[in-house]
Amino acid sequence: MVLFPLLVREAPRTAARAALQPRALLRQAMREVMATRSARLTYVASGLQMLVLAAIGAWMPTFLAREYGLAADQAAAHAGLLFLLVAVA
Repeated sequence: MVLFPLLVREAPRTAARAALQPRALLRQAMREVMATRSARLTYVASGLQMLVLAAIGAWMPTFLAREYGLAADQAAAHAGLLFLLVAVA
C-alpha cells in the first residue's frame, strides 16, 4: 500500500476524458477489458469453474449422506469442513 503511489504513475487526465459520462467510461472500460480473445476466454473459464464448484458444493452433502450413511446435518458439516480444508490448501 505504501509503495503503490511511488511505483505506479497515472497518466494525466485530459479535459475530454474528464468530461465523459460515467456510463461512457463504463462502456469504454468494458470494451478495453473484452478487447483480447484470451481475456474473454479467461472470463468464460472462470465462470465455468465457479459453476462446477457450486455444483460440487451442492452435491457433496448428498453424496456423503448416501455413501457413508451420515445424517443430513453431519453430511453438511463434513462437506463444509472439506471445502474449508481445500480452500486453505
